[in-house]
Amino acid sequence: MRYPYEDEQIERSDLGILSVVIDIAVMSVFLICLWFMRYFVHKEKERQKTLLFETKEFSVSLSNLPKVTQFYGME
Repeated sequence: MRYPYEDEQIERSDLGILSVVIDIAVMSVFLICLWFMRYFVHKEKERQKTLLFETKEFSVSLSNLPKVTQFYGME
């Protein structure tokens, strides 16, 4: 069984250029994926800000409580 390009030979300089081009393509795809992830994380953070409540929006503040003394314990 013969494989395609079995008898073909490639020059050493062409192989170096091919490897650099493939490396640049892989790194470009990697950087684009990182940019998309950063973009989607930012969008999700903004969505969560609008959908979720914070404790200050529904909490009750208690003030003017008696001081803790021997007559008024923590209990």
